[in-house]
Amino acid sequence: MTTKAIKILQKNKKGYVLIVESGRIDHAHHAGNAYGALTDTIELSKAVQAADDLTNDSDTLILGTADHSHVFTIAGYPVRANQILGKVKETDGKGGNKGFSLAADNLPYTN
Repeated sequence: MTTKAIKILQKNKKGYVLIVESGRIDHAHHAGNAYGALTDTIELSKAVQAADDLTNDSDTLILGTADHSHVFTIAGYPVRANQILGKVKETDGKGGNKGFSLAADNLPYTN
């Protein structure tokens, strides 16, 4: 969409302003969806790269900003080599795996 928008807007001889938002990153953070947050961040990076590739640095300003932020943390005390996009595994204190850690609702949760 960024590529198409720039190609259309470049026809205006007076210039243009294009704002590209990646709000799904925030939605994924609120849902505790690490995979969604990471993949949407990659897509935002691709949009910025497309804008950089299609414009000239001498007459274009590209800004990256956020209206707020979220921390991206690894929850609990997962065992060594726990998958970042997987569910948190509990240790037995000696480095062994006791299975999934459970939240207050007795369900496993993601990192």
